[in-house]
Amino acid sequence: MSFRSILGQERAVAALRGALAAGRVPHAYLFVGPVGVGKLTTALELAKALVCTAGEDDACDACGACVKAAHRTHPDIYRIEPEGAGRQIKIGVFRDRETGEGLIKDLGLKPNEAARNVALIDDAHAMNIESANCFLKTLEEPPPTAVLVLVTARPDALPETIVSRCQAVQFRPLAADVIRGKLEAHGCESGLAEVLARWSGGSLGRAMAMAAQPELRQLRRTVLDIVTRLEPSNIIEQAGRLLKLVRERSESLAEARTVAGWLLDFAVLFYRDVVLRQVSVAGEDLSSNDMAELLESETAISRLGIRAILDTIEEAKRLLDANVNLDAVVADAFSRIAYYRSRRAATAAPVIEPRRGT
Repeated sequence: MSFRSILGQERAVAALRGALAAGRVPHAYLFVGPVGVGKLTTALELAKALVCTAGEDDACDACGACVKAAHRTHPDIYRIEPEGAGRQIKIGVFRDRETGEGLIKDLGLKPNEAARNVALIDDAHAMNIESANCFLKTLEEPPPTAVLVLVTARPDALPETIVSRCQAVQFRPLAADVIRGKLEAHGCESGLAEVLARWSGGSLGRAMAMAAQPELRQLRRTVLDIVTRLEPSNIIEQAGRLLKLVRERSESLAEARTVAGWLLDFAVLFYRDVVLRQVSVAGEDLSSNDMAELLESETAISRLGIRAILDTIEEAKRLLDANVNLDAVVADAFSRIAYYRSRRAATAAPVIEPRRGT
């Protein structure tokens, strides 16, 4: 693999290759974009290119350094990611309070084999306040041989002091044909691959996760049945149904939050189709074209109501990422969706500001 293996992110890859070719790689990058669109894969390829002994603007994939990088054994490439039940990046990975050991010390040392030390920080938004403040000092005075690559789908959750000291590289949602081709290359039947590409919201990671679910079609129908039946009188019952689906597919609380998020994505994609149907987009052009009757019934909800439903679901997903109680997030979101659905054709339904949890 090399940059040539990165699909659908031509602009981002061109910028990185240009910096490598010119010898002007900044000390810190911030890779920003939706989950599952190739940010981490690109970061790994950049790290490989930075330690490669033969390439110029890309990894050669043949030298000893590239082989070690591919097997995650290169001594000058460091990878940090969230750990533990809370899925946080804590200060100990940067600097141990007692020994002083950690990433910051490692980056300050002379590289073992390459010309640079490269640190990849996946889900950088998972740094807590203490670890972010510790890491900020390295960003302010980076070691001359260090290149830092922060990867995140939530730049808004990072301190501005960190964001402003990194060169941002934007990653876009992938085109449906790119996702479909990748799914088919992994053995997914072409018809299902096309549907998954539409449902994925431009995320290959999400599409691959859904493809691994054998009961996917029925699961999606169940989720949409739950959401489109929401009324003020059945909020607890419907929330219980969704939470049961989540827990049947999760082995940990962290996994439950992830599963809840992508189940809610079914509703996001569906209600986006409702908006498109309201402006007369043909049913066959929609990802929910197999649920035409349900689509038509929800078009009675006002545009303002649909927008509020979508905002509510997106806020619920953000709260799940922020470790707010799963049951509380679902119950609160469902109460709001039930309210907006109960208004149906009202054209001036008041929008309730989503509550923000901590």
